[in-house]
Amino acid sequence: HVRALAARAGERLRIAGRRAVERSDFKAGLGLLERAAALLPDERRDPRFEVILAWARYNLGHRDAAMAGLAEAAARAAAAGNRVAEFPLRLERETYQIVGATEGSAQRLRELAEEALPILEAAGDEWALTIAYGSLLVAEEAQGSSKGALVAAAERVVEHARLAGDRVWSDWGESQLVLAKYFGSTPVEECLRWLDEHPHVDRRAMLPYRPFFLAMLGQFDEANRVLTGVSDRLDELGAVRHRTWLAWRRFEIAMLEADPTRAAEAARAACEVATTPGALSNLEWLCCNLAQALLG
Repeated sequence: HVRALAARAGERLRIAGRRAVERSDFKAGLGLLERAAALLPDERRDPRFEVILAWARYNLGHRDAAMAGLAEAAARAAAAGNRVAEFPLRLERETYQIVGATEGSAQRLRELAEEALPILEAAGDEWALTIAYGSLLVAEEAQGSSKGALVAAAERVVEHARLAGDRVWSDWGESQLVLAKYFGSTPVEECLRWLDEHPHVDRRAMLPYRPFFLAMLGQFDEANRVLTGVSDRLDELGAVRHRTWLAWRRFEIAMLEADPTRAAEAARAACEVATTPGALSNLEWLCCNLAQALLG
């Protein structure tokens, strides 16, 4: 009876924690999900739960804890002979592993995703396919695939995430889709029109995407205005990784504005945040941004 009550409480905490993560409140979400983890028996901690728990940890800068939890869950799935559950857990762990790693890490992630896809497709598991295609997208980006290929990969992630009813990953897929359009050859006006047609993308994002395109049109005051106040919100939610990307957005806008001094300040801030414990992410690329600004 006590175990049943604990399991029911764990389920409610799981639901509340997921809802917090869906609105990017990682600090509250992690507290709720870790309390759920302490109450739920292993058989009730499915891959969706383990992945969202790891995502909350990762966004708060606890990458090692995220990877350790995923490894333990993958080992349990492997021991049970459940490859459909095991693959998403292994893929998500490997995705975190390649941050700041070598080309070989990206290739290993690609190979694991390609091994998983036929098995997950045969099982018809839309959520597991979401994770697999998300991992493949990360590997392709790390290996320098064309922006057209990245757009197509992001669209696959969004498609499967929607079929699986997973808002966290559909939001992530749409964020990757916007970035691929920004770095690719899609006309600015078309990008803004896409954002107008999908207003939830910027509404749900902790870091809005519209400033990128406004700056490309020379609307720098408006682009910077949109970013005003975002920093306080990130601190409130405890989103360590997003502080790096806020600084990067400021760098991009300053470079478009031909203001190398402000661009260097933003690039240096991005590098400093990226080197804090647990937040290491794309440091070499961020350092190149700093060099670019200093040379500008």
